[in-house]
This record gives sequence, structure tokens and C-alpha cells, in this order.
Amino acid sequence: ELSILTYDDILIKARDLIRNNPEVRNYFRKKYRYLLIDEFQDTDPLQVEIAYLIAGSGDSTDWQSTKLRDGSIFIVGDPKQSIYHFRRADLPTYRHAEDILVGQGEKKMLYSNFRSTPTIINWVNKTFSKIIGEAGDEHIDPPYTPIRAHISDETHIKHSSIVFLLPKIEDVCELKRVDEFREVEANYIASTINKIVSNGWKIRTEDGVRSISYGDIAILYMANTQNTIYEQAMLNYNIPYAFINADHILEETHEIRGLKTILEAIRNPYDDLAVLGALRSSFFAISDEEIVDYYIHHGKPDITREIHSNGHISIALNILHSLHSNFINRPIYELIDEITASTNLFLRTPILRKDRLVNSLMELIKSTAIEKTEDSTFTLRTLINHIDNLKADNEKKTINLYDPHENTVKLMTIHQAKGLEFPVVILAKLCSGKPRGGPGNVIKDFLGRRIEVKFTKTIKTSGYDSLAEKEGLIEDAENRRLIYVACTRARDYLIIPLITSPEKDMVLSGQYEYFKDKLPSPQEVYENNHLGKVVDNCYYIDPCELEMKEREPRSDLMKILKMNEPTEEYEKERSELVKERQSFLNREESISMALMTPTGIEEFEKYRSDEEMEKAGIPKKREVGRLVHEIMEKVKLDGSNINELTELICEYEDEKTRENIKEMVARILSMPVIERNRETARFIREMPFTYQYDNGQIVSGRIDLVIIDNDELIIVDYKTDSIKEGEWKKRAEDVYKEQMLTYRDAIEASTGKRVREIYLLNPFYGEYRIDQE
Repeated sequence: ELSILTYDDILIKARDLIRNNPEVRNYFRKKYRYLLIDEFQDTDPLQVEIAYLIAGSGDSTDWQSTKLRDGSIFIVGDPKQSIYHFRRADLPTYRHAEDILVGQGEKKMLYSNFRSTPTIINWVNKTFSKIIGEAGDEHIDPPYTPIRAHISDETHIKHSSIVFLLPKIEDVCELKRVDEFREVEANYIASTINKIVSNGWKIRTEDGVRSISYGDIAILYMANTQNTIYEQAMLNYNIPYAFINADHILEETHEIRGLKTILEAIRNPYDDLAVLGALRSSFFAISDEEIVDYYIHHGKPDITREIHSNGHISIALNILHSLHSNFINRPIYELIDEITASTNLFLRTPILRKDRLVNSLMELIKSTAIEKTEDSTFTLRTLINHIDNLKADNEKKTINLYDPHENTVKLMTIHQAKGLEFPVVILAKLCSGKPRGGPGNVIKDFLGRRIEVKFTKTIKTSGYDSLAEKEGLIEDAENRRLIYVACTRARDYLIIPLITSPEKDMVLSGQYEYFKDKLPSPQEVYENNHLGKVVDNCYYIDPCELEMKEREPRSDLMKILKMNEPTEEYEKERSELVKERQSFLNREESISMALMTPTGIEEFEKYRSDEEMEKAGIPKKREVGRLVHEIMEKVKLDGSNINELTELICEYEDEKTRENIKEMVARILSMPVIERNRETARFIREMPFTYQYDNGQIVSGRIDLVIIDNDELIIVDYKTDSIKEGEWKKRAEDVYKEQMLTYRDAIEASTGKRVREIYLLNPFYGEYRIDQE
């Protein structure tokens, strides 16, 4: 429809052309007499099919039954490193292709590892021989094949190549949330890095042996979640660092989203949403309260003229006015420089983040503007589109925002580290739950050539459950192999933090569960006084020898999460948390901290009296929205008390207004996300939260509805916007998406629970699911 071919489309068309056209198939067979495929475990089924059809003979169009030509194909692969199932790499297909090839040819085994010390290799063999192959199905989880160390000399190693890092008991004894454990882990990792660098631990080089530097260290983890915790630890301990993932940084960076919004406001000053977004961005950090107060006293924020009043918002509006007035007369790249200078963005960004983030990403965008200076078709709109497309641009995805020779600690996912090696590898985030994933609504069985679909929890194709169970086993086996890949990236030292809670009798949880009974328990280490010693060729760092910095306490929402509304205890705990939050906000506001309430104008108006709203001249439709929210706060989710609540809460409204409000509430209650979870899940309404970003900005608000389903969270927010129907999705993406992602960040950080889904419910336009990617 759009005349666009995706990568998968190209593979499918290439496969179809070769499979269905004998002339094409024979042409490629003559052109490519020999095929060599490396990293075969990462090959997806379509690529396998194409390769086997080219290497085959005869007229068969089924790759699984084709007769391979003698010597036509040579593949190299390691099933222990099969970790790309999410990208369609399919281990059952790999094993089946291997069986076909071995049946017609021969198999050679390679065992030597030329990277790691003998101690690392021996520990990996001993540990993963009990972890890989547990599923019992060779096509899902093949048995472990030991590797052999090619290197024999490790006399340069201090203590041991295998290092375990345990915290002081008092640092973890009261922790309950994942983000708290990660914060402790991040600080212990940072302190350990400074210790091994300052103490001059030795590593191998081509010329001999030298002391460790920051650039020799990599911190590896499964997923890019809560990276700011580890970033903050690097900053606190003055460690130079670099996140090796341009795509992830572009996706999560407030500065880049803010720049795009400012450019949109400058281009079109009559775009009210862009102007408000620019004011709320990290460039100006104007709070919603300030915006509403300005609106009440001065009218709509306007950047088409100079403002002659005092206050932060007036300064921000005048900056935007100046940028808008002059942007036509100057090159676009100069405009970006002026934006960052006039808004003092550098002062808002921690110095190490500025080096990595601002200087890299801003220059990346600015360089494009410079290249296009002479191109008359390159306008501000073009640059905005360029920023939108930057994340999807394959060339930009491969850009590393660091110098590989720079003396910086590298932080990256295990997938990004595949094929690389580092003198020192530190595993991180193992204390958390297993990575997000699980079977989707559509599951493909490539070998069985079938698709199973789930439409709802109860409506699905007959084979969905069995295939979903198999997918779960495949994903679990792949997660274990993923940790194996991480461990085998280490050359000289492999450091594994064991951060867990004494409350659970030192039982390892989260991804540590894969190591159950394979690693020494923290309880055993403490009781046998292994700290500071080498035991069974493993060194246990003594936490008392580390220079630690104090942790700052975080607010706790778990009490509310564990309660069932609407008990008196629930209301009491929520009330106390709201008072504590307000006290905190008042204190921070008094010292001029940047405050933002993402619930915005609706939330601000919700707590104003009718007289105040009438005096402020707020339109009647705002009052309707307030009343809908108030009813939704108290209504039973089956709608049985809508009538009495509407009569009670809307007693001063006319009959027509009451009927309209009742209908709006009924529509919200009938939406799919409410219907699906009404009977099985738990609900928390008006959940208060306060969350502080690393740059000091504090986000505070309440979430309309939180659904707790299988220990995961679903965020629901009610919107009563009455706008043109075609503009609802645009408003949801341009205005509300950032607000909802802020909700997600705050709740995940505060509770340690995953936010699975986010929904906006609008009685006029229905349910809208926010894409978290």
C-alpha cells in the first residue's frame, strides 16, 4: 500500500523467487557453488531455506527434503550462543538443518577458547554444564558441550579470575523493591571498579601485562531498564562511562524530544501543543502549575510577541519568541547552537552526561543541518522529520556514541556484546526479574509450518496453549544461554555481584534463579567467613574494603499495592502517602527545584472549588471532566452504582448534564481493558506518586487507575477531551504519551513491578493503547 518493502518482505520475496522458479534456482546454484555460513545459530528460518535451496540439487522445492550437492555448504555455529529468538533466529530450525547436513555430510567439533583464562573456562564449564540443557529437549535446549582454554598462563591474575561481589548485610536487609537492589548493586559495582583500577589489578596485552584502566571494563546486562540508576552511580563515583546503544539513548532522551518540540514551536508559533510541550521540556522545565497560573492571569502563552512580565515562563516565552523571529535569517545549525546556549541546557545536564549525550546527539543532528546548508529543500520541517526518522535509520543505529579507544567503562546489553571481548566483565541486573517477553498473540512454528493466534484470554486457536508453553521453554533456555554468552566475553576477570535479601534466607532470586545450587549462597559466604579470601578458585571481595557512598532513601508505594481497596487501612495509608508527598513537594518548591505534575491542567483543576474555577473563567467542559473523574474514583467497576453516584456528585447540575456525565462514565466502564480485567485483577484508584529524575526534576501526580494482573501493572488514564475526531490519536501521541511514560517510569522505579500496558480511555473516542517502544 505504501510501496515499501521491509527486511522480512525482501527475504520472503527472495525465498519465493528461488523456491518457485527453477531457472532462478539453477542460476544461483551455478553462481554460488560453495556456501560458507558463520554464526549459523543466528540464522532465521527464511535464510536457512534460501541457503539449502541454493546448495541443493534436483527439482525439490522443500528445503527439508532437498539433496545437498557434495561440498556445497559449510556451516559454523554454536547452539550455546543462540540468543536471537526475538529476531526470528530459531534453534529448532538450526538443529533440524544440522541433522540434515550431518546426515549427508560430516560434523567437526571445535572446543578451544582463545580468549579467557583457564580459571574462567573451568568455572564456566562447571557451572553451565548444569544450567544449559535442563529443558531435556535437544531442539530447544541442546546439552552443554565443554570448552577448553587455549591460554595457560594466568600468573598475572590478582586473587582469581572469578570474583564474587557481596554487600554488607545492613545495606540490603530492609530492601524489597527491584530498584532498591539495583541501586545497591550499582553503587557496589562502581566502588569495585574504582578499587580494582586504583589497586592496579593486572591484565594481559599483546606485549605482556599492564594495569587495568577504566576502558578495559564492560558492564553487561540483559535489558536496557533503569539504566539511569547505573549512570548515577558512575557519576557519583567519578567514573568515566559510555552507554553503547545509540538507538536506546535516542528513544529515552528527554533532551532530544525537547529539541524536536522546540523546533516545531519555532516553525509554527500557533501550534499550541508544541508551545506548551516546549515550555514543559527539559530545556525550560516549566511546571504545569506555572503554565496554568500564567494562563489564568495572562491568557494563552504566546511566542509571536515579546512578553513584558516577570517570571520563569515569561523568560522562556521571550526566548522562544526570539528564536522564532530570527530563524528564517540564519542557517539551521546555528539555530540549534542558540537553542542550547539560550536555554542553559549544558547547566541542566550532569557533566559526564553532557560529554556523552549533548555533545554526541546534538552534534549528530547539527551535522545533518550543516551538510544540508546549501540544499534549498532542507527546511526546519525536514530537520524535524529527520529527528523522527533518526531512530529508524539503519545507518544511525550502528553509530556508537563513544570512542572505543577512550578510557571509559562501557555499559551495554549482552546482545550488543556478542562477538566482543573485554579484559573485565561485570554482570549487572541479575537481581531483578527475568526479561520482558513471553509468547505474543501470534506464535509461529516454522518447522511445523503453522500459526496459532490468541484473540482474548478465552478465545484462541486450538494449538495456541501448547505452542505458547513451548515458546516459554525456548525463551527460558535462551535466557540461560544469554548469561553464558556474557560470561564468555571476559578475558581476565569475571565479576558477579550477589545482591540479595537476608529476609529470604539468602536465597538467590530474579535471574540468579538460573544459578540455583550452582553458585555459593550468600549465607554460606557470610557464615564461613569467605569474604576477602579465595575459596575454590573464586575470590570474594570484602565489602568492608570498599569505599561506599550513602544511599538516599526512596518513597514506598508497596503498602498501597498490597492492599485491597476500599478498606479503611487502604485509605489511611494512601492519605498518609499523599500528605508525605505534599510535604516533600512544598519543601523542594521552597528551594526552587524544578517541579512537573504530568497530570496537567485536568489534575490542577480537579482540586479547585467551583467558585475558584468560575472566577478563573475555566470553561464548563472542564467541570464535566472533573465530575467524570470524581465519579470514576468511586464507582463500582460493574457500573451498578452509577445512578446514585451521579445524583450525589452532580446534584447541582441540570438533568441533561447529569445524563451526559452518566453516559460518559458508562462508556469508560465498558471499554475492553476494564472488561477484560474486571473479574480477575485487582484495582487501585488515584494512586499518588512522586519521582525524582537524576537531573533533580521532580515529577508528582496521581494515576487514575492501576490494574494489578499477575504481578504486572496496567496503567489507565481517563481523558475527557472533546476535540475533532481525527485529532484524538495525534493528541494522544503528541501530548499524552510523554505523560504516560512518565507515569510508567515513576511506578516501575517505585514498586519494582513491570508496567505491561498503558491505556488512555476517552468516552468520545474509545480506548487508545500507548506504544511503550
